[in-house]
Amino acid sequence: MDTVTVQISEIVATIDTSYADAREIYASSGFTQITTRVTDKDQLPISDASVTFTELTSLGTLEPTSDSTDSDGYAFTEFSAGSDTGTAKIRIATGAASDTVSVRILPPNYFISASATPENPLADGVTQVRIDIEAEDDQLNPIENLELRVTSSNSSILSSRRVTTNASGEATVVVVAPASTTDIPLEVYVGLSSFSGAPPLTTVQTGFSKLPSAPKKFSTDAKKVRPPQTQNAKSIIRNIGSKKLEPGIQDNSRINSAKQTADSRSDTLQIVFSGVQLSIESNKDTLLANESDAAQITVTALRANGNPIGSDYSITVQSELGVFPNGQLSMTLLPNQFGRAVTTFTAGITPGEAPIFANIGEITSNLINIRLLGRAPALIELETDENDVIGTDNTAVTLTATVYDSTDSPLENSLVTFQSPGAGSIAQRSGATGSDGQFTTTYNPEILGTNDTTVTITAAASSNNNASTRSFIGPVKMDDNVGIKQRSGRVSLRNQGVRLSKNSPSGISRSASDIAALQASVDILVRGITLSTSTDVDELIADGVSEAEINVQAVETTRGFPVEGIEVTLQVLDNKGRIDRTVVTDESGSATATFTASINPGEAVIYAEIGGGAVINTSTSIQLRDDVPASITLSSPDQYLLADGNSTFEIRGTIIDLLDNPMANRNVVLRRLHGVATTDITVTLTDSMDNPMDGESVEFTTDPGTIQNGNTITTDGEATATLVAPVSTTDQTATVTVTHPSSGMTDNASITIRGIQMTLSASRTAIPANNTSQATITARLKEVTNNNYVAGKQISFSTDDGSIGSAATTDSIGRAQVRLTAGGAVNSNVQVQAQYRSSLTQTVNLEFTQPEPTYFNLTASPTEVYVQGASGTQNSTITAEITDTDSIPFQEDMTLTFTANRGYMTSTLNTTGNDTIEANFIIRFRYFKIQF
Repeated sequence: MDTVTVQISEIVATIDTSYADAREIYASSGFTQITTRVTDKDQLPISDASVTFTELTSLGTLEPTSDSTDSDGYAFTEFSAGSDTGTAKIRIATGAASDTVSVRILPPNYFISASATPENPLADGVTQVRIDIEAEDDQLNPIENLELRVTSSNSSILSSRRVTTNASGEATVVVVAPASTTDIPLEVYVGLSSFSGAPPLTTVQTGFSKLPSAPKKFSTDAKKVRPPQTQNAKSIIRNIGSKKLEPGIQDNSRINSAKQTADSRSDTLQIVFSGVQLSIESNKDTLLANESDAAQITVTALRANGNPIGSDYSITVQSELGVFPNGQLSMTLLPNQFGRAVTTFTAGITPGEAPIFANIGEITSNLINIRLLGRAPALIELETDENDVIGTDNTAVTLTATVYDSTDSPLENSLVTFQSPGAGSIAQRSGATGSDGQFTTTYNPEILGTNDTTVTITAAASSNNNASTRSFIGPVKMDDNVGIKQRSGRVSLRNQGVRLSKNSPSGISRSASDIAALQASVDILVRGITLSTSTDVDELIADGVSEAEINVQAVETTRGFPVEGIEVTLQVLDNKGRIDRTVVTDESGSATATFTASINPGEAVIYAEIGGGAVINTSTSIQLRDDVPASITLSSPDQYLLADGNSTFEIRGTIIDLLDNPMANRNVVLRRLHGVATTDITVTLTDSMDNPMDGESVEFTTDPGTIQNGNTITTDGEATATLVAPVSTTDQTATVTVTHPSSGMTDNASITIRGIQMTLSASRTAIPANNTSQATITARLKEVTNNNYVAGKQISFSTDDGSIGSAATTDSIGRAQVRLTAGGAVNSNVQVQAQYRSSLTQTVNLEFTQPEPTYFNLTASPTEVYVQGASGTQNSTITAEITDTDSIPFQEDMTLTFTANRGYMTSTLNTTGNDTIEANFIIRFRYFKIQF
């Protein structure tokens, strides 16, 4: 039996939020609705709660002074302002909870005026007009924190539509000028913001979330609706009879004695933005692209009425393919008293169309294009970084051609063409000169032979008719950085890095013959190369594996200096062996290749060459002899083998020929061997000179055990086989024999085999037959002689009742473990079996016993319930859990009886084989809390 306790306590009411529909109202005629909400600690609404309202500052009246909360927990009252100004405090209370709301009472009269600066703004899209606003009471004192609304005939250009006055009663709004070529009038209105609408709810008690806006209790009550508030006004009279106002200028003189209700809380400004007429022209339409030819650029900027814009506004001109006097692609100018600005444009060195335009803010002028004409080549010079080189295929000579015009200035975009007699290659035979008048390429002499050769390279210059020119489509809009930004799908042009113009050197001129000489040449001496080869031996065994070192030497034919970096191609004639296909000479002019003999006796000729078509070549030779075996040796291992049926043992044999070289491609036969732990048995077959013979046939035999890969061909003079051990519970000794079938030579070695044993145990002898309880089954492997643990072996497990893991692997202490899970029936003789391989088996017996209920646990959910109202009910579920001796849920049918000292509940509840049963606990109380 188990019990739970239910604690009953009273619900405490809390005022969550209070607010007024308007936090600022006018004296004498202003009113606002006050709303509050009452909730419990879980923020649930409390209905029919009594709420009292008290005005603490004697600045107005409340109606009613008390109210009861509705079904959502809301209560309401209305506050009406008296004749005095200040901040009214309204206290709201229910029981011990209270809150306070503040309402500001404002003086009844406001006077608002506005003025604009500058006086005569341009409609350029960027000019800013500042609207200065002043708010005063009827005593001309500044009104602070007054929220004002600002509107205009084009509200998108206002910096703000709502402002608040500072301590001086002032506020500022900025109007950004539109972009237009005609005058644009603009009307700006400044007036009071509406007081309608409740401000957001604010949380009074820390830790509670904001609630949604409360309903307006008096919104449909006709008795509560007040007429619109009217205030006395202060008029603003503008003097327009004695002087003419320019567009944008406001006369803010006042006559305080005059009163006009319609204008007391607002003011309206009339601002006229002057349209901009912007044009640009040039005194030339063509220039030479020589960095010195220049044109005069004139920009005219007028207002729409024909008057100049004045020096208060700057003009930006820009282009490309040339520069202005500041050395840049753009320049800022100030117009004179006639609205004009003059500058110069200097051509760059790139031919093409140079677009030029001007802008003021977002107003762009017309576009003019000046055509820049290219220059003609007059002289070419040819230089090389080397004129005496070695004739290799990786030698590169740099060729630089420089082209000048008739003023001896470097010429860009001139076409340069190179020619050579065909001895070698030129990387790029033609191309255009850069801004320095130069075009560079490389000449590769390749392999020209053993003799020195002189090669003549020629370069010619001509006009580049295919050189690209720049084009431009406008108009465009200026970016913040130097250059032009894309507009309406037009091209985007940036600062192209045009250099400043420079003067040609004085006193330099070209004769007619110089100008006609538009080609130049240079001679390059290409030195010849001699190639030689040698070998470190004169003869090898024809066994397919014997090797020799081939040395290659490359030197200059005339001076005998070594030549580095030469690629030499090698080959063996008549398939008498193998050799590295290519080698490269080092700083001493040498390179080394490895030659491998074939199995065919005779003379092997090694041929070497450099350059295509055997321009430079040489050869050397080696004699290949037959080979025969001489001796065979089998090494005896120091390690032992474990009789576990799958451990392996590696057997190797080596055959040597008469010249001490391994003999390849010889058959090796490996038969019955005995092995477990990994070790090497090396068989060495030598010739009469004690050299290993590769490729010979060797035969391995053993008793007991098994040989894998018994027939093997030697590699590098060795043969390898694998010995697999049997499963044995006793120690044994295996003898391994190796035989060379063709000669009858043999050798042998002995290997020790250690037997293994297994034990089996269970962690408990009896477990409940509940389909869940478990026991641990442990199998252990050890060596028979010295009791060493055997790790890494897989053990199989089975049982005749319940369920068990099928297999496990022994760990570092020879242990393999699985879990046995009981069945659902009582069984006094359960047999568990463990098996390693097929010949090593152990068993252990257990008992599955009748399960009995042992543990009883009682819980409630929820543990705390609330009941509100005389007829209200709330439930808590009581759960009983029964388990056996292994803390496993008890599955048999049971009947339990539940009782409680408060409320009521079901008396009994039957279970049908489940581990838990439930009953409902029901209470009926008002304003109490039950704690379990």
